[in-house]
Amino acid sequence: MDAPSPPPAQPLIPANDGPPISEQGQAALLTLARLIGRQIAREEFARRMAAANADDTPA
Repeated sequence: MDAPSPPPAQPLIPANDGPPISEQGQAALLTLARLIGRQIAREEFARRMAAANADDTPA
């Protein structure tokens, strides 16, 4: 698994003008975003592999 990335240099500013997110909250948010991105990539890869295998199947 990849090593965790360092926290951002500047705190994340919420879009709804709420209170700033703590460093621990920022780290959790970035980890969650990374995991979601990987899941989306796995699903897209599986879709493309299934499509490629369907094209290779003789009729």
